[in-house]
Amino acid sequence: MTKIISIYIFLEDEPSVECITAGNSAEHNATTLKFILESTFTDEFKYYLDFVLPNGKILRTDYLPLNKEDENSVSFDVPASVTKYGTAECCLNAVKIDENGLTTEVMKPKNVILYFNTLADADGALLAEYDFSVNTMLENIKNGVFKGEKGDKGDSGKDGSNYVLTKEDKEEIAAMINKSTYGLPYTRRASGENTLTLTDSLAMPFKGFTVYGKTSVTGSVAGTAEPASYVKISGVSSVKIGINGAEQTVNTGGELFSAGDYADKADVISGIFTRKIGKYVLTGTAQAVLAKSYASGGVTLNRIYTPTPVGAKMVRGTCLPGYCTHFEVFRENITSDEELGARISAGKNYVGVICGYNNDVIYFLTTLSVDGLKSYLQSQYAAGTPVTVYYPLASESEEKITPVTLNSGFPTTEISVSESSGKFDLCYCADISEAVKRLEEK
Repeated sequence: MTKIISIYIFLEDEPSVECITAGNSAEHNATTLKFILESTFTDEFKYYLDFVLPNGKILRTDYLPLNKEDENSVSFDVPASVTKYGTAECCLNAVKIDENGLTTEVMKPKNVILYFNTLADADGALLAEYDFSVNTMLENIKNGVFKGEKGDKGDSGKDGSNYVLTKEDKEEIAAMINKSTYGLPYTRRASGENTLTLTDSLAMPFKGFTVYGKTSVTGSVAGTAEPASYVKISGVSSVKIGINGAEQTVNTGGELFSAGDYADKADVISGIFTRKIGKYVLTGTAQAVLAKSYASGGVTLNRIYTPTPVGAKMVRGTCLPGYCTHFEVFRENITSDEELGARISAGKNYVGVICGYNNDVIYFLTTLSVDGLKSYLQSQYAAGTPVTVYYPLASESEEKITPVTLNSGFPTTEISVSESSGKFDLCYCADISEAVKRLEEK
């Protein structure tokens, strides 16, 4: 039975160290470390663990998924390569990585000292009762000499040696061996952009396949207070996914948009659409408020906002990325009204929309009066071309979409994604011998 150890982490806490008795020495994946994170920790971070062993060696895990459905937690089964030392220091790392693969933020909110009871050796108990040990079985699988069902029945192989696992045997073992006990079947995560080749995959269904949004703009906005034309803004509504040359069109369940580093995403396997980009249509019927006026060279620019909250991500003094169908979007960071006024007074005039500047509302910077702006918004809405703003949301939301089934191949899977973004993440079942090799290298 797997032992689950829950470790709670709060952002306001100082980085701390906690000592825990975590199980028995030499046990393999019998203890699950479950780090329960406060809501500030989102999937904008990537998570991994470092284990510092008594001999000074440091083992690092792959990136671990954030399970928002299970108390917003990150979990990891501790392998025998850690437990056999009797003690280890474990550090949780949360990092943000930009589009160039560079780390932009690192957090180490928790260190845990793990102790493993050396008096109870689970592997030795298995050896005494079943005449084999977990480590022996894994080593034989790695070397291709694990007997399995056919070997136990007397099949010694074509050349008289122990029975060698076939492709079907590997798939059967990967499907049947319980992960919580032996770490198998082994799933891996990978990311790609347009194309990716897997060299250790099994012919099994993907566990996850996430595609990301991309905003496309057709045309350009006019630099006038009342633009006569508008641009077409569209997202990704379907993707063509190719698996080993066989291509199929997959519906994303809705348009996936992006704005700067923010993007909608859809896991087409689990059927979950995650909305991170908001869309707000201005009808001109809502209240509008004049916040401030700025004069420059005989021109007066009015900062007007609609006081209705739109759920935008808001950072004081920061203009977040966004799009608008009729106006340019103000993209330069500002720290105060005075700085904004100084820029305008210096002759740097703006016509457009400000997203995420001060409050959770949409600001316009325009030569129009309040009534003039409302009249223009109403006329565009009546004409069927409403002024629409796209912006990062403060809180993401999830929707259910129709899931699909995609299968990887054995031993190689060629993947292609044809759409404007082309970025994707996936989770697949890896070849059992490669899985054992990685487990022993950790």
